[in-house]
Amino acid sequence: MTALSQRLFHAGADLLTFRTARRLRRPSGAVAHQKQTWRGLVRQFAKTKYGHDSGLDRKINYERFRTRVPLQAYEHAQPWIERMKRGEADVLWPGTCNYYAVSSGTATGRTRHLPVTSAMIAHFRRAGALSSLFYTSRTGHARVFRGRHLILGGSTSLDPIQESRPFMALAGDMSGIVAKQLPGWVEKHLYEPGRDIARITNWSEKIDAIVERTWNRDIALIAGIPNWVLELAAQLLSRIDTGAGDLRNLQALWPNLECLVHGGVPIGPFTEPLRAALGPTVNFHEVYPA
Repeated sequence: MTALSQRLFHAGADLLTFRTARRLRRPSGAVAHQKQTWRGLVRQFAKTKYGHDSGLDRKINYERFRTRVPLQAYEHAQPWIERMKRGEADVLWPGTCNYYAVSSGTATGRTRHLPVTSAMIAHFRRAGALSSLFYTSRTGHARVFRGRHLILGGSTSLDPIQESRPFMALAGDMSGIVAKQLPGWVEKHLYEPGRDIARITNWSEKIDAIVERTWNRDIALIAGIPNWVLELAAQLLSRIDTGAGDLRNLQALWPNLECLVHGGVPIGPFTEPLRAALGPTVNFHEVYPA
């Protein structure tokens, strides 16, 4: 990264933080935003085969929608998803869908494929950026963008779904699918542990590679579920020799570490171990991916 591009990136982060903070100080527009989001989703659903069979139209109201599309188990959606996996267009969402997140299927024990459309990926990109700006707005500065962001997630190496051939449908961990689609500016300015390590499927091997790559980098933010973060911290603190004695926590290794982005499980049981492993001034920033 050139010095000029780095300065421009940091200036952009400062400006976006200021704008986001100013917007958050305005009276809440949550209800209006929900209605706008609802209307946009309905317009898309009405274009699909599922929407047509369910009697949806772009002007349907919420009460009629609830009646025509009641809550359903995964098994109700599965035949429609199978059609999507074979490349059929406009089934549950406009267009075709190439990516499918794998769920363990805790209710039935069977693997489930959850469609991840291009619109969903674009939404995750926007939501990730906005979540970061909510954090910087909360702290009143954008210093977290001066360092690297270490994202602990599933492998970006996705598996072809054999029964979908000749259509190319790929399945994998949700976090891996999202990481595979990161914008170029995120990879250039922020993202760790880099593409090669992100593809590793063996977790122990992946942790080893992350330790080797990142121990001497300027990490400002870690994102991941708490038990993964604790495992990484334990490996780093036990294996890195700085010549200054044992490391107390990750802030001793990464002085600019200031933020943990966490989600997936309740943070309560992990708060004290995380505080001890990360450092006394690391901020916790929770997100609810859905």
